[in-house]
Amino acid sequence: KIIKIMFINILKLFSKKIRFHATNKVEKDMISNYFPINRSIVVIPNFIEIPEVLNLKKKKQILFLGRINPIKNIDLLIKSYIELPDNIKSSFKLKIVGQAKLGYEKKYKNKLEQLIRKNNMVDNIELLGPMYGKNKDIIISESYVLVLPSKSENFGNVILESLSQKTPVIVSKYAPWDIVSKNEAGYCVETSIDHIKKKILFIINLNKEEYKILQENALNLVTDNFDINKNIDTWIKYYRS
Repeated sequence: KIIKIMFINILKLFSKKIRFHATNKVEKDMISNYFPINRSIVVIPNFIEIPEVLNLKKKKQILFLGRINPIKNIDLLIKSYIELPDNIKSSFKLKIVGQAKLGYEKKYKNKLEQLIRKNNMVDNIELLGPMYGKNKDIIISESYVLVLPSKSENFGNVILESLSQKTPVIVSKYAPWDIVSKNEAGYCVETSIDHIKKKILFIINLNKEEYKILQENALNLVTDNFDINKNIDTWIKYYRS
């Protein structure tokens, strides 16, 4: 935190000459707060190369993918899963994919493992460690829904990765992803056990046609709004300006 404050104060000396890039309005507001005097702030989302859509058969699994960090609220997801009806837990597993690098993250991972053991969920909840590249795409494509219940999130590329594999998402309302709900590609929820549990159940209980519509909406959302090949002109116009 001290180092971050130092860098921010140094940047303030030059902020009149800096053009800032924010990925969403939340970031723009934060930048305006820290650097009220700046050259400009442009809001452009993170564009991606749309990966190959694997279209793998969906497994009965709920997925979290990201850092094993307290800000990601993984303990809340585990508690929400524990509250699911027994018949759902007996068929749907919770897969937690990610790495704990820092000391406090490793302590947090230990707490998650203790929570899983305490509630006799060792057979239901798996901490799988990090996955990259093709392996990451496979587990996303196989999953029924991805849940990201973060306390806060600046953008969250994992949401794009999930939607691009036609896997619906449940994301915290404290992440800048209300576009997901507006396009019916998933849901933004309060970070509470009850809200997360209800949305997981809602998606699981959709019939095949309803779930397929959710999948198609997910892919369309990414290709229409975040495909770098369709939106590269946004950056070209900005640089030329």
